[in-house]
Amino acid sequence: MYTCRRCEMILSMMIAAVAVSQPSAGREMPEVQVHEWGVITFEAFMANAQAAPDSVPPAVPDYPMVERAPVVYFHGPEFTGSFTVAATDGVITDLYPVAAGAPAGASYTWQIEGLLSWPEDRDARRGLSYGARNWDMEGWRIPYSLWLRTADGFEDGFLYYEATVNRTSAFPVRYMQSLGEAISAHPDLPAALIVPGMDGPRVVSAARLELLPGLATLRQARICSSPDDLLRVLYDWSIDTVDIDEVNALWATWRGWLFGEGIDGLPDGCGLFLYPLPADLQDEISTIDLTTDQGYQVGYRRFLICAVPVSL
Repeated sequence: MYTCRRCEMILSMMIAAVAVSQPSAGREMPEVQVHEWGVITFEAFMANAQAAPDSVPPAVPDYPMVERAPVVYFHGPEFTGSFTVAATDGVITDLYPVAAGAPAGASYTWQIEGLLSWPEDRDARRGLSYGARNWDMEGWRIPYSLWLRTADGFEDGFLYYEATVNRTSAFPVRYMQSLGEAISAHPDLPAALIVPGMDGPRVVSAARLELLPGLATLRQARICSSPDDLLRVLYDWSIDTVDIDEVNALWATWRGWLFGEGIDGLPDGCGLFLYPLPADLQDEISTIDLTTDQGYQVGYRRFLICAVPVSL
């Protein structure tokens, strides 16, 4: 009898110890991830963060640069809540979707519902009543993401916004800055360079800028990879940031511009310099914020590529 009672006591203590060592149910909430991708182009001393190369309207007056920000996706559990975009030093100029007559301002908030299942009739419900210029958005809907719904009837797989920006200090490499100056100022910045050539554009890439001295002599060198190899560079830059399908959407949207309009007309001795905008500088341009009614954790992954002409 004594032995059995002692065994019961020991067993009870072991169960209690195990219970204390386990985290309380529900202590760690699921996470909703917000992904954003886009390319920032530069014309003279103006920068444009945008999703598509043919989407650049005239510059907004009285602003030295205009951010036309990327496509925004949501991943994770279903949720309801609010998503806010804010221009760090400017005003919001365009939104997708936006309620009719919505006032312009420094920020905008959507009340959204994120759903795991896309509707069977999604092709007929992809926000056709909402205009975002004349862009071909079909490729932007290929990446897997939550299906979004707003109270006023909008449904689609992503959001989009544009904003003016006054602050130019966020960009490490300036328009037509010499490559040597860029290397000296930011030696650890990963980069790629697209240079025009008699037999077509070439690409040089490096994990650090200090590995790219003397690129003016490499325009005809065989060490330059083919244009399509740039996609592998984008994959490397986007590791642990956005999904491969989202990088593919970026590439499908921008490949033609990068090797066409982006380098057409560049003066001799110049190239198109590409680099991922460092994470600690992204909020200098704009901020994004999701708050869920369920109290989920939120992670933000922003993949913004700068494409700026430089002198070699």
